[in-house]
Amino acid sequence: SGIVSKGIIRKNDIYYFGPNKLGNFKYVEVETIHCKKQEVDIAYEGQFSSLSLTGEQYDPTEVSKGMCLISTNTGF
Repeated sequence: SGIVSKGIIRKNDIYYFGPNKLGNFKYVEVETIHCKKQEVDIAYEGQFSSLSLTGEQYDPTEVSKGMCLISTNTGF
């Protein structure tokens, strides 16, 4: 969970998630979004949101403070 600092996050969209301990980013899909204990389809800039992530490369045990989601459309 965290605050959406820029843009929006959409349910079922693909994002880069990281960096992990090796400095790498992995592809993840946003499975669900919750804002104020309500399930929503979109989280907007400035909202505190909780996300459920999924993906082939995603390992929930690797999640740590400071990790972020980055849009795959940024040319990263």
